Amino acid sequence: MSLERIREKRFWPWEFIPFIPRDTAQAIYPYIYLPPKTYKELLDGKGTPRLQAVLVHEQTHLDRQEVTGPLLWVVRYLLDKRFRYEEELIAIREQMAVLAAANEELDISAFAQKLSGYIYLRMISYEQATQDLETMWINAKRSRG
Repeated sequence: MSLERIREKRFWPWEFIPFIPRDTAQAIYPYIYLPPKTYKELLDGKGTPRLQAVLVHEQTHLDRQEVTGPLLWVVRYLLDKRFRYEEELIAIREQMAVLAAANEELDISAFAQKLSGYIYLRMISYEQATQDLETMWINAKRSRG
């Protein structure tokens, strides 16, 4: 993945978007925005499998934004919780493949809390997110070999 399309999250506009934490990555076409600490790790060559998995997740969003059209994708993502959830599952599936291939562990509960929480505008219940993520993780681990 080229560093040309990766940017550090700086003050603007992140400080003014209340529901987006500064310590998360975002994909807004055509760039992936990383928190300052994560961006520095990437530049310093300290890319762990977890960081690579995050980059794959965000690149999946960028690829899908490019196909759909960035503006339409963002509008649908913000307004349609079913679309938002499906898009996250697609990106998480790619992320899980990287983690499983590296024999990394995954905290399903933490993932489910995020997906069912305010960051994702409460798009799904915790229970449903947990069930879907557990199934996806089992499949990712089966596919790694």
